[in-house]
Amino acid sequence: MNNVISINSSHLGSQDGSDDGTPLHSGGGGGTSDDMSIVDAKIAAAEARTDTKFVQVLSRLDNLDSDIARNTRGIIPTIILTGISVVALVVAVFAWGNGMFSTGMSAQSIADQAARGVEQRLSTELQASAQRYDVLEQRLDTMSAENSANWDRILEALSQSDNESDPSRPQSP
Repeated sequence: MNNVISINSSHLGSQDGSDDGTPLHSGGGGGTSDDMSIVDAKIAAAEARTDTKFVQVLSRLDNLDSDIARNTRGIIPTIILTGISVVALVVAVFAWGNGMFSTGMSAQSIADQAARGVEQRLSTELQASAQRYDVLEQRLDTMSAENSANWDRILEALSQSDNESDPSRPQSP
């Protein structure tokens, strides 16, 4: 995009468009056409300088556009790779979460199996303890009955011996 403006500089005082050193006449309002042509030439020179600077700025902008295009060529692959990386990260997080969930489920099943094993062992021990308790309870009942019978015999023997030693006492039925 090179915009070049050609300027006819034949009427200018110098080739580069600078001032030729002729002062402008002021005052009186009576300028000649020669004076007006000098003013016109100076205005044209100023326009030429402005146009030249404008062309330089436009060429710099063109260069800037090409520099930007050249420098941004690597941005598109970077954006694509960043997107792929984000997708891969999301997939990895989901896979890790699934693995952790599976591990949790496995740990739960292991804990359930261990709890069932403990429950069965305790159930067996509890049944054995209940049987021992029943045997001990029967023994206690037997001993209590024997003890009660022994006490009854002892009391009866004592009461007979008391009756034999004291005849004045009435006998209990």
